[in-house]
Amino acid sequence: MLTTQAVLDRVFTRIKDNSSTLRVKMLGWLDSAMRDAWSERAWIFLDKSVTLTLSGGSITLPADFGDETFLNVGDQYALTTGDKLTPTEALKADVRGGDVWGYTISSTAITLHPATTGTVTLYYTAKMPDAGYADDTTETIFPMEFLPLFERSLLAAFYEYDVDADRMPLGIQLDTEHLRKLKKLDNGRKPLPQLNNRGLVREK
Repeated sequence: MLTTQAVLDRVFTRIKDNSSTLRVKMLGWLDSAMRDAWSERAWIFLDKSVTLTLSGGSITLPADFGDETFLNVGDQYALTTGDKLTPTEALKADVRGGDVWGYTISSTAITLHPATTGTVTLYYTAKMPDAGYADDTTETIFPMEFLPLFERSLLAAFYEYDVDADRMPLGIQLDTEHLRKLKKLDNGRKPLPQLNNRGLVREK
């Protein structure tokens, strides 16, 4: 996966200013560009799954957790977002016991009601961390194919900034050509149902 360090190193090979001050500014611009790219669409690479062991009927949410899609509880239950319980429903489930009714979710965990043991395979969509990414080799949620998009977008921001060093760019504009290519690539990976007699077809 792509790292912020890889993007910034690539950009700084194209410009003459290698100051640490500019690199800090660039990191902020990159964070803005990444958030814009993340919100562009439901990218297929954001769909993830992880198998976790229940502890006290709960699993801890992954660091990049955005929204749950569904949960497989061992080989016994398959829960969808329609099985999310209100506090009152969760309490009733815990009191009555028996089979799992559904789940509740907090900012850090998903809890099954009533509690059970075993493992849960959580299917979810990933999001960027609220605090953004540091300038290091930590992997982001973006695949390497996003490198040209962020490189070109940051260079455009730098050229605007270079005209007047006291002015920050009003907003990071994603490079439209590379964004279009990435969307086309994403469409080719995502089967979409259409009204025909040949099943799933891919959007062109």
